[in-house]
Amino acid sequence: MTVTQLADAEAAVRAARGVPDELRVVATSTLAEFVLPSLVEAFACRSGRRTETSFGVGSGSARRVLVENRLADVGLGPCVGAARRGELVSEPPFRAELVVVTGARSPRPPGPPSQWSWPVDSSGTDPEADSGRLPRRLGVAEGHVWVFPNPAATWAAAAEGAGVAPAPAHLVSPRVRREELRILETPATPSDATWHAVVLPPGVRSPATDAFLYFLRTPAATRIMRAPGAGRTALPVPATGVRDALGCVRQAPRAARRTALPWAAATRPCCGRRATSMWSRSG
Repeated sequence: MTVTQLADAEAAVRAARGVPDELRVVATSTLAEFVLPSLVEAFACRSGRRTETSFGVGSGSARRVLVENRLADVGLGPCVGAARRGELVSEPPFRAELVVVTGARSPRPPGPPSQWSWPVDSSGTDPEADSGRLPRRLGVAEGHVWVFPNPAATWAAAAEGAGVAPAPAHLVSPRVRREELRILETPATPSDATWHAVVLPPGVRSPATDAFLYFLRTPAATRIMRAPGAGRTALPVPATGVRDALGCVRQAPRAARRTALPWAAATRPCCGRRATSMWSRSG
Protein backbone atom coordinates (compact mmCIF):
# COMPACT_ATOMS: atom_id res chain seq x y z
CA MET A 1 0.00 0.00 0.00
CA THR A 2 1.37 3.42 -0.96
CA VAL A 3 1.74 6.38 1.39
CA THR A 4 -1.18 8.09 -0.35
CA GLN A 5 -3.40 5.03 0.09
CA LEU A 6 -2.43 4.81 3.76
CA ALA A 7 -3.33 8.49 4.23
CA ASP A 8 -6.69 7.96 2.49
CA ALA A 9 -7.42 4.93 4.64
CA GLU A 10 -6.58 6.78 7.85
CA ALA A 11 -8.79 9.72 6.81
CA ALA A 12 -11.68 7.32 6.17
CA VAL A 13 -11.21 5.71 9.59
CA ARG A 14 -11.11 9.10 11.30
CA ALA A 15 -14.34 10.12 9.57
CA ALA A 16 -16.07 6.85 10.47
CA ARG A 17 -15.12 7.18 14.13
CA GLY A 18 -16.10 10.83 14.34
CA VAL A 19 -12.54 11.88 15.12
CA PRO A 20 -11.83 15.61 14.56
CA ASP A 21 -10.37 16.67 11.22
CA GLU A 22 -6.60 16.96 11.10
CA LEU A 23 -4.70 19.94 9.68
CA ARG A 24 -0.91 19.67 9.37
CA VAL A 25 0.98 22.73 8.15
CA VAL A 26 4.67 22.70 7.20
CA ALA A 27 6.37 26.05 6.60
CA THR A 28 9.61 27.99 6.53
CA SER A 29 11.33 28.50 9.86
CA THR A 30 10.36 32.19 9.95
CA LEU A 31 6.67 31.48 9.40
CA ALA A 32 6.67 28.59 11.87
CA GLU A 33 8.29 30.71 14.56
CA PHE A 34 6.46 34.01 14.19
CA VAL A 35 3.22 33.50 12.28
CA LEU A 36 1.86 29.97 12.47
CA PRO A 37 1.22 29.75 16.24
CA SER A 38 -1.24 32.67 16.11
CA LEU A 39 -2.55 31.78 12.65
CA VAL A 40 -3.35 28.16 13.50
CA GLU A 41 -4.88 29.12 16.84
CA ALA A 42 -7.14 31.71 15.20
CA PHE A 43 -8.19 29.20 12.53
CA ALA A 44 -9.09 26.61 15.15
CA CYS A 45 -11.21 29.17 17.01
CA ARG A 46 -12.98 30.60 13.94
CA SER A 47 -13.48 27.56 11.73
CA GLY A 48 -16.51 26.29 13.63
CA ARG A 49 -15.38 22.68 13.20
CA ARG A 50 -13.46 20.25 15.38
CA THR A 51 -9.93 20.29 13.98
CA GLU A 52 -6.64 19.03 15.38
CA THR A 53 -3.91 21.37 14.15
CA SER A 54 -0.14 21.01 14.15
CA PHE A 55 2.76 22.65 12.35
CA GLY A 56 6.45 22.17 11.64
CA VAL A 57 9.39 23.33 9.53
CA GLY A 58 10.55 22.10 6.13
CA SER A 59 12.58 23.26 3.16
CA GLY A 60 10.90 23.96 -0.18
CA SER A 61 11.49 20.45 -1.48
CA ALA A 62 10.42 18.91 1.84
CA ARG A 63 7.17 20.89 1.88
CA ARG A 64 6.37 19.76 -1.64
CA VAL A 65 7.10 16.08 -0.92
CA LEU A 66 5.20 16.06 2.37
CA VAL A 67 2.09 17.58 0.77
CA GLU A 68 2.30 15.32 -2.29
CA ASN A 69 2.47 12.25 -0.02
CA ARG A 70 -0.33 13.55 2.23
CA LEU A 71 1.91 13.72 5.27
CA ALA A 72 1.19 17.45 5.42
CA ASP A 73 -1.94 19.26 4.28
CA VAL A 74 -0.54 22.73 3.60
CA GLY A 75 2.94 24.00 2.76
CA LEU A 76 3.56 27.70 3.48
CA GLY A 77 6.51 29.65 2.14
CA PRO A 78 8.03 30.81 -1.15
CA CYS A 79 6.57 29.39 -4.31
CA VAL A 80 8.21 26.05 -5.12
CA GLY A 81 6.89 25.81 -8.68
CA ALA A 82 4.39 23.07 -7.89
CA ALA A 83 1.54 24.74 -9.77
CA ARG A 84 3.45 24.50 -13.05
CA ARG A 85 3.44 20.71 -12.87
CA GLY A 86 -0.24 20.47 -12.03
CA GLU A 87 0.38 18.03 -9.16
CA LEU A 88 -0.25 20.66 -6.51
CA VAL A 89 -2.02 24.01 -6.29
CA SER A 90 -0.26 27.18 -5.14
CA GLU A 91 -2.09 30.25 -3.83
CA PRO A 92 -0.40 33.50 -2.69
CA PRO A 93 -2.19 34.58 0.52
CA PHE A 94 0.28 37.28 1.58
CA ARG A 95 2.82 39.55 -0.07
CA ALA A 96 5.91 40.27 2.00
CA GLU A 97 9.15 42.16 1.35
CA LEU A 98 12.62 40.78 2.04
CA VAL A 99 15.22 43.18 3.45
CA VAL A 100 18.70 42.97 4.95
CA VAL A 101 19.24 44.18 8.53
CA THR A 102 22.23 44.95 10.72
CA GLY A 103 22.78 46.48 14.15
CA ALA A 104 21.25 49.91 14.51
CA ARG A 105 24.57 51.35 15.69
CA SER A 106 26.76 49.21 13.46
CA PRO A 107 28.48 50.90 10.51
CA ARG A 108 27.82 49.60 7.04
CA PRO A 109 30.17 46.65 6.49
CA PRO A 110 33.07 47.45 4.20
CA GLY A 111 33.20 46.11 0.68
CA PRO A 112 30.42 44.50 -1.37
CA PRO A 113 27.74 42.26 0.19
CA SER A 114 29.62 39.16 -1.00
CA GLN A 115 32.32 39.96 1.58
CA TRP A 116 29.99 40.56 4.54
CA SER A 117 29.24 38.04 7.30
CA TRP A 118 25.73 36.59 6.97
CA PRO A 119 24.04 35.00 10.01
CA VAL A 120 21.10 32.94 8.72
CA ASP A 121 18.75 30.28 10.03
CA SER A 122 18.17 26.94 8.30
CA SER A 123 16.24 28.59 5.45
CA GLY A 124 19.45 30.41 4.53
CA THR A 125 20.83 27.08 3.29
CA ASP A 126 17.68 26.27 1.29
CA PRO A 127 18.06 27.27 -2.39
CA GLU A 128 14.26 27.46 -2.70
CA ALA A 129 13.85 29.92 0.19
CA ASP A 130 14.00 33.70 -0.26
CA SER A 131 16.69 34.02 2.40
CA GLY A 132 18.62 31.18 0.78
CA ARG A 133 18.45 32.63 -2.72
CA LEU A 134 19.54 36.09 -1.57
CA PRO A 135 23.16 35.27 -0.59
CA ARG A 136 23.50 33.32 -3.81
CA ARG A 137 22.29 36.28 -5.87
CA LEU A 138 24.83 38.49 -4.11
CA GLY A 139 27.69 36.05 -4.69
CA VAL A 140 28.24 35.27 -1.00
CA ALA A 141 30.67 32.40 -0.44
CA GLU A 142 29.88 29.64 2.07
CA GLY A 143 32.67 30.82 4.33
CA HIS A 144 30.77 34.06 4.98
CA VAL A 145 27.50 32.32 5.97
CA TRP A 146 26.86 31.34 9.60
CA VAL A 147 23.87 29.14 10.47
CA PHE A 148 21.88 29.84 13.64
CA PRO A 149 19.03 27.75 15.12
CA ASN A 150 16.17 30.14 14.32
CA PRO A 151 15.38 33.56 12.78
CA ALA A 152 15.31 35.37 16.13
CA ALA A 153 18.89 34.22 16.81
CA THR A 154 20.07 35.52 13.43
CA TRP A 155 18.48 38.93 14.02
CA ALA A 156 19.97 39.07 17.51
CA ALA A 157 23.40 38.29 16.05
CA ALA A 158 22.96 41.07 13.49
CA ALA A 159 21.86 43.48 16.24
CA GLU A 160 25.07 42.70 18.15
CA GLY A 161 27.18 43.55 15.12
CA ALA A 162 27.96 39.99 13.99
CA GLY A 163 26.95 40.66 10.39
CA VAL A 164 23.86 41.23 8.29
CA ALA A 165 20.77 39.04 8.15
CA PRO A 166 17.89 38.64 5.68
CA ALA A 167 14.42 39.17 7.13
CA PRO A 168 10.81 39.92 6.14
CA ALA A 169 10.49 43.67 6.59
CA HIS A 170 7.22 43.59 8.55
CA LEU A 171 8.50 40.97 11.03
CA VAL A 172 11.60 42.96 11.98
CA SER A 173 9.86 46.34 12.00
CA PRO A 174 9.39 46.30 15.82
CA ARG A 175 13.15 45.80 16.25
CA VAL A 176 13.80 48.62 13.80
CA ARG A 177 11.44 50.90 15.73
CA ARG A 178 13.22 49.97 18.98
CA GLU A 179 16.49 50.90 17.28
CA GLU A 180 17.93 47.42 17.69
CA LEU A 181 18.25 46.95 13.92
CA ARG A 182 18.37 49.08 10.80
CA ILE A 183 17.74 48.18 7.18
CA LEU A 184 20.57 48.13 4.66
CA GLU A 185 19.94 48.45 0.97
CA THR A 186 21.75 45.98 -1.28
CA PRO A 187 21.74 45.43 -5.05
CA ALA A 188 19.16 42.67 -4.49
CA THR A 189 16.98 44.14 -1.72
CA PRO A 190 14.35 45.20 -0.88
CA SER A 191 12.76 42.42 -2.92
CA ASP A 192 9.42 40.65 -3.23
CA ALA A 193 8.96 37.67 -0.90
CA THR A 194 5.36 36.58 -1.43
CA TRP A 195 4.19 33.70 0.75
CA HIS A 196 2.42 30.84 -1.03
CA ALA A 197 0.15 28.10 0.28
CA VAL A 198 0.78 24.79 -1.52
CA VAL A 199 -1.96 22.17 -1.30
CA LEU A 200 -3.40 19.22 -3.19
CA PRO A 201 -5.91 19.98 -5.98
CA PRO A 202 -9.62 20.43 -5.17
CA GLY A 203 -11.46 17.16 -4.73
CA VAL A 204 -8.55 15.24 -3.23
CA ARG A 205 -7.59 17.49 -0.32
CA SER A 206 -9.27 17.36 3.07
CA PRO A 207 -12.20 19.56 4.16
CA ALA A 208 -9.92 21.02 6.85
CA THR A 209 -7.48 22.11 4.13
CA ASP A 210 -10.28 23.83 2.18
CA ALA A 211 -11.41 25.58 5.35
CA PHE A 212 -7.85 26.75 6.09
CA LEU A 213 -7.41 28.08 2.54
CA TYR A 214 -10.66 30.03 2.91
CA PHE A 215 -9.43 31.40 6.25
CA LEU A 216 -6.12 32.53 4.68
CA ARG A 217 -8.10 34.79 2.32
CA THR A 218 -9.88 36.60 5.16
CA PRO A 219 -8.89 39.99 6.63
CA ALA A 220 -8.40 38.33 10.01
CA ALA A 221 -5.71 36.03 8.62
CA THR A 222 -4.06 38.93 6.80
CA ARG A 223 -3.86 40.92 10.04
CA ILE A 224 -2.21 37.98 11.80
CA MET A 225 0.32 37.44 9.00
CA ARG A 226 1.13 41.14 9.01
CA ALA A 227 1.50 41.48 12.80
CA PRO A 228 4.78 40.19 14.24
CA GLY A 229 4.55 37.52 16.92
CA ALA A 230 6.74 36.84 19.91
CA GLY A 231 8.11 33.72 18.29
CA ARG A 232 8.05 29.98 19.00
CA THR A 233 10.36 27.61 17.20
CA ALA A 234 9.27 24.33 15.66
CA LEU A 235 11.59 21.42 14.95
CA PRO A 236 12.69 21.04 11.32
CA VAL A 237 12.55 18.00 9.12
CA PRO A 238 15.91 16.37 9.95
CA ALA A 239 18.92 16.90 7.70
CA THR A 240 18.98 13.20 6.85
CA GLY A 241 16.17 13.96 4.44
CA VAL A 242 12.49 13.72 3.75
CA ARG A 243 12.63 9.93 3.36
CA ASP A 244 13.44 9.56 7.06
CA ALA A 245 10.64 12.00 7.89
CA LEU A 246 8.13 9.92 5.96
CA GLY A 247 9.26 6.76 7.71
CA CYS A 248 9.17 8.26 11.19
CA VAL A 249 5.66 9.66 10.73
CA ARG A 250 4.36 6.33 9.39
CA GLN A 251 5.85 4.39 12.30
CA ALA A 252 4.91 6.78 15.10
CA PRO A 253 1.82 5.90 17.15
CA ARG A 254 -1.08 8.26 16.51
CA ALA A 255 -0.87 9.68 20.04
CA ALA A 256 2.77 10.58 19.49
CA ARG A 257 2.46 12.12 16.05
CA ARG A 258 2.14 15.65 17.34
CA THR A 259 5.66 15.41 18.73
CA ALA A 260 7.01 13.27 15.87
CA LEU A 261 8.85 15.28 13.29
CA PRO A 262 8.12 17.64 11.80
CA TRP A 263 5.33 18.78 14.10
CA ALA A 264 7.07 19.42 17.43
CA ALA A 265 7.61 22.87 18.96
CA ALA A 266 10.90 23.13 20.80
CA THR A 267 14.36 24.59 20.42
CA ARG A 268 17.73 24.75 22.07
CA PRO A 269 20.19 27.64 22.00
CA CYS A 270 23.47 27.26 20.18
CA CYS A 271 26.15 29.37 18.58
CA GLY A 272 26.31 30.04 14.87
CA ARG A 273 28.17 27.53 12.73
CA ARG A 274 29.51 27.87 9.23
CA ALA A 275 27.28 26.69 6.42
CA THR A 276 28.42 23.57 4.57
CA SER A 277 27.36 22.71 1.05
CA MET A 278 24.71 25.39 1.36
CA TRP A 279 23.49 25.18 -2.24
CA SER A 280 23.24 21.38 -2.45
CA ARG A 281 21.33 20.65 0.76
CA SER A 282 17.65 19.83 0.29
CA GLY A 283 16.68 19.48 3.96
